[in-house]
Amino acid sequence: MTAMRSIFAVAKRDFWQRARNKWFLIVTAVVVLAILGGGLLIAAGVEDEPAIDIGHVGTPPAALPALLDAVAVHFDLDYELHEFESRGAAEAALVEGDIAVAIDGRTVVWAKETSSLTNAMVTTALQELARQDTIETLGLSSDEVTQLLSPALPAVETLEEPDPERAVRQGAAYAGTLVLLMSILMFGQFVLLGVLEEKSNRVAEVVLSRVRPIELLAGKVIGIGVLGLAQLLVFAAAALALVSMIDLAELPNLSEVGVSVILGVVGWFVLGYAFYAVLYAAAGSLVSRQEDAQGVGWIPMILLMPAYFLALSALQNPDLPIVKVGSMLPALAPLVMPTRYAVAAGDTALWEVGVAILVTVASTYLVILFAARVYRGGILSTRRTKLRDAYRGTSL
Repeated sequence: MTAMRSIFAVAKRDFWQRARNKWFLIVTAVVVLAILGGGLLIAAGVEDEPAIDIGHVGTPPAALPALLDAVAVHFDLDYELHEFESRGAAEAALVEGDIAVAIDGRTVVWAKETSSLTNAMVTTALQELARQDTIETLGLSSDEVTQLLSPALPAVETLEEPDPERAVRQGAAYAGTLVLLMSILMFGQFVLLGVLEEKSNRVAEVVLSRVRPIELLAGKVIGIGVLGLAQLLVFAAAALALVSMIDLAELPNLSEVGVSVILGVVGWFVLGYAFYAVLYAAAGSLVSRQEDAQGVGWIPMILLMPAYFLALSALQNPDLPIVKVGSMLPALAPLVMPTRYAVAAGDTALWEVGVAILVTVASTYLVILFAARVYRGGILSTRRTKLRDAYRGTSL
């Protein structure tokens, strides 16, 4: 059997072994439903907020509806004004939940808890109504009112044009970073546990009678990696479907930003997974019991967690020197560079992205050589093996 056929056979076995696991399928389905259902619920809550029912004791002043209309437009709210004959009728409606708030002259009445946004809307309208009454009482001219209420505003200048899409990109980048971290962690753990299972049930001895250790390592990493990539593509398809169904005026470029972040997540998952999966495989080959898995699983975490925290820093300030340097270091780049590029695509040079990719690929090759040797030295050991002993035990 040629090397490529051996690697393909191992990859196919590991892929289907995990893909047919019912818990993997359930988790994948739940996440997809959460993306679609949760996103649509949030969008529906943003787009279709119910009208606020406002009660008024007696006939409202003629100017009040127009003032409420103006304030409602400013706060982006809808409302309905209901008239009650008495204070008691309005209070009964409040208790029953038929109205959110009642107006009795200059008094705003709540049943129990207040809503800050609704309260601001109603009190602003009432303040303006009182101001108009005062102006009418004082007999001020329109020019005098204008001078009193609309003084000249100070000039406002910005040295740089504000970025209206920054908040959208930050939110999308954070979601992408989190998905990337969890995917690398989960499928890296799959590799570690797969190696450990084969050692504990002696399957590795049978498999290694037909394939070389480096072929077994490569097949396992590729098979589980393809499964991880497939799951990410399913999540990406769900996210794109959600973005296409959401039409928010406040987020006009959500689709464009979403596609850019998704492409970055998928591409950097391939690079990041390749780097870390071989470390997980090497770590798994050093132990022989499930109880020891957590003890060696922290080795890749030493690199992953600083990468995650640096990526969070990139969300707020992608121009920090430590962020720029970290985005081009092999162990940190898979999380930091896609975050930095998503937040500040226009300020991140393409050559920096290219350097990050080349450095990560080159470092992954060196890590594979190291991990393969450790894997070869520890995979057949029936006891816990020191890293130095596994590395020196055999050659590729």
